[in-house]
Amino acid sequence: MPARPTYTILAIFGFLSLALLDIVVLFFPARGYEISIYESTPIIVWLCVIFALFAGILIVIRHVFAGNTDTPHFWLVGFLLIIVARFSLLYIPNFRGYFGWQGDHITHLGMIKDIVESGSVLNNYYPVTHIVLAETHLLTALPIDFLSLYSTAFFSVFYIIALFVLASTVFQNKKMQLLALAAAGGVFFSSYDLLLMPNGWSMFLIPFLLFLYFRSRNSLKYKVLTLLILVTYPFFHPLSTVMLIEMLVVIGVLGILFSSLENRNSGLNTHFKHFPFLEVLLLSCIFIFWVLQFSRFEINLMSIYTTIILGGSIPADPLADMSEKLLKVNMGTIDFLLYTLKTMGSEAIYLLFTVLATILVFARYLKEKTFRGTGMFASFLIITYLIGIMYLGYLLNVFSFLESVDPVRFQAFAVLFTPLAVAFVISHLLEKKRHSIARVCVALILIASLLSIISIFPSPYILQPNREVTGMDMAGMDWILSTRDKDTGFVCINSPPTRYADAIMGKEQSSRIMKWRYPIIPDHFGYDQHPSLGYCYAENQYAALTKMDRIMYSTVWESVGRFDDKDFDRVNADRSVNRIYDNGETEVYYITVV
Repeated sequence: MPARPTYTILAIFGFLSLALLDIVVLFFPARGYEISIYESTPIIVWLCVIFALFAGILIVIRHVFAGNTDTPHFWLVGFLLIIVARFSLLYIPNFRGYFGWQGDHITHLGMIKDIVESGSVLNNYYPVTHIVLAETHLLTALPIDFLSLYSTAFFSVFYIIALFVLASTVFQNKKMQLLALAAAGGVFFSSYDLLLMPNGWSMFLIPFLLFLYFRSRNSLKYKVLTLLILVTYPFFHPLSTVMLIEMLVVIGVLGILFSSLENRNSGLNTHFKHFPFLEVLLLSCIFIFWVLQFSRFEINLMSIYTTIILGGSIPADPLADMSEKLLKVNMGTIDFLLYTLKTMGSEAIYLLFTVLATILVFARYLKEKTFRGTGMFASFLIITYLIGIMYLGYLLNVFSFLESVDPVRFQAFAVLFTPLAVAFVISHLLEKKRHSIARVCVALILIASLLSIISIFPSPYILQPNREVTGMDMAGMDWILSTRDKDTGFVCINSPPTRYADAIMGKEQSSRIMKWRYPIIPDHFGYDQHPSLGYCYAENQYAALTKMDRIMYSTVWESVGRFDDKDFDRVNADRSVNRIYDNGETEVYYITVV
């Protein structure tokens, strides 16, 4: 039976909306720095991408609900619509002319330049991402900044495909596989979908690696392919490697446990035959020998040793630090709950599905006294809980040693496999003929997708300024870095020149001639304590201020009270401050000591 005309029309309008999106975006380029991409981009663009993404999800889910009454392969139309919509959303900043993003993103751009210019990874301890883009640049002659801006979306999309093929191994039911695809297709759990970051790329590969591992249990060719990829994986990112090792160990241990419960009279060989000894050993050996070459990891190892072995503790209290930041922006309890809903609403919804799936798996075991059919899926539930416990332990200052590995990253790992739980719950409801509740779950998928779409880009909506880097920002920073007095340092507000130096001259050269951190300009330029900014320093300084620096504290973070428009008017009249460059986006000042 062919697909219902309603869904055929939905697919047609979905693709037409994406075509309209592309046309509108090209006619509304960014004109300098924007505090919010959502407000600067016509609303029709966001409506089009949301409609297309929802249409793709609904077509796939409708195929599951329809069962044998639907065209066998019509779900592929929905799948294609999801993929194209996902690309279109992530490329909105690119099509509007953004140069890049502040922070690690432009530093990684410089690390690609290092490889292109030197032909060596130098001191790069996660070089695979940069090698791939450097080779792509050399083969295609595409600009490095272009590749750095456009490449991550491919890994975001690859994650959807990887989760789908992983679901084909975890679940034997084709409906559950398609539900996992639909659940993953519309959500963007973190900035890893947007920014060029090796940890993000390597994290998105994990579902595919686990798919290969499960297939390799009974296939020599998959075994060889799995081992070949695992050899390169420790060079992707240290944290992702540790997380993959932990996941393989958890899957192996639970496999032994489930086998022991199912086959109590079998020998040890039966229980241990699927433990990933070779995979864990290979990853661990390469990882240990690789990271020990870099002095940077000595600090991390010493922190862990001090905390665990000697009973010491890193003097940090994450919750207290979080409370202090909330107080600065005058955020009360209700405001905090709304903020949490905005920033982590999609994660919360999918973690709720994880809890429901856990209850269903446990109830099925109590009824059938077997994990057959759910054992592999249960492993991913346990992995999710363990990562969540690690992050919760950090927040409660129990695992204080995690501070050395930036534990906020655990949020992304914790929700990596949650679409599998969504698929399991909805499939169970359909099996029990609870179609009305299943439709509520579908609505929750759409709500989670919407929440992630309207928060994936930093904006005042989630109390963050846009992290856009403009071409004029790069031009202004390039000018001061090439003409400055090398003996004069920098001060900054929120745009450290080190990051721009990484992108302009390469990370290796930048680290030789630039400091890692520079002093922060005092609140109100020090005018609440001194008549002139020059009184605040013992030596002359440069200050390169972007448009974001000038407007973020008068818009998004106005309640913090650091700077206002009067402060910038006053600095322009300050005799100790000389404006030596201005391109309309970035201003460079020379501060003379008084």
